[in-house]
Amino acid sequence: MKDSPALFSLLSHPGISSPIARQLIHQFGSAEEVFNRHQKNRSVPDGVRKNLWQKINVKNVRQKADDNWKKFEKNKVQYMDFRDEDFPIHLNHIYDGPLLLFYKGERFPKATKTISIVGTRTPTKDALSLTEKFIDTLKIVRPIIVSGLAEGIDICAHRAALNAGLKTYACLAHGVTQCYPSFHQKTKSKIEQQGGCLTEHALDSTIHHGYFIRRTRIIAGLSHATIVMSSRLRGGAMVTARMAFDYNRTVFAVPGTPNYPTHLGCNQLIKRDIAHLLDNPEDVLKIMGWSPEPEDLVTRQTGLFQTLNEEQKTVLECLNQSPKHIDLIALEGKCPVGKAASLLFELEMMGLVRPMAGKHFKKC
Repeated sequence: MKDSPALFSLLSHPGISSPIARQLIHQFGSAEEVFNRHQKNRSVPDGVRKNLWQKINVKNVRQKADDNWKKFEKNKVQYMDFRDEDFPIHLNHIYDGPLLLFYKGERFPKATKTISIVGTRTPTKDALSLTEKFIDTLKIVRPIIVSGLAEGIDICAHRAALNAGLKTYACLAHGVTQCYPSFHQKTKSKIEQQGGCLTEHALDSTIHHGYFIRRTRIIAGLSHATIVMSSRLRGGAMVTARMAFDYNRTVFAVPGTPNYPTHLGCNQLIKRDIAHLLDNPEDVLKIMGWSPEPEDLVTRQTGLFQTLNEEQKTVLECLNQSPKHIDLIALEGKCPVGKAASLLFELEMMGLVRPMAGKHFKKC
């Protein structure tokens, strides 16, 4: 969009936040027109604070912003403007969402299933293993996995998504060509091949603690659901969870023993009804109402069928899409009712059978 350089310049002025910039653009029609109005008439418009209006069009700020934009063009950095038709719609639904996103990799798609997975930078081995297991289970619905490229849970989630063949996006707190921590550069490059890296910062922006807090709103805002795998009482994961909750997103937290500080944050989120208790990744699918695409379900069921024992296969072959009573299943499967019940439970845990009312079952 032709107005995007002017928007970047406007956002570069200290005190001009995304909500204020959005208000000014709505009032004057474009970012460039904000500057034109300021040059022609310095009187303060209605609804704009005087001290903020006085900060607009500061010469050295505009010049630095213009120089940074030239660097974007020189490095062929791609960007998304909040006025673009394919700008992530979820970000336009939050009051403080970013108005410009720079990215490397693929443009963020119009996704129907996006999950943010976040957590502490110092997780236990069990938390890391559980993160990998959850993503391996969730891959059946082909979600996009969003995180922050940080040590611990974040990088584990990105790598697990890559290994599962899922798209994954890293929200950065610095320029898109930078990498923090630097030893994640190899994974960052892979993410750019199987998803992308997003940021709202200039290429040479300084690493600043406040930027890490600000980027959490993008992680939370992009996603339909946020999962906190492990967290202390304070930290970026807790901020992300609270922001997701404020944005009316669904939040999940994995509980843990209070003996470990990295479990206390999740326990608190659950206790305060900010997050659903999550001890089984399939609960995410149930609560979100997500199911696999038909072709994915057929592929999964075909693969599972090949791993079933003969008794499980026999019971499964007795079922179809219409509910069938357990007594009839046992009769057709030539096994006792108790044995049929046990086999049906095993098949239910595999996602192949669904229990219905009145001891009826049907094939998924």
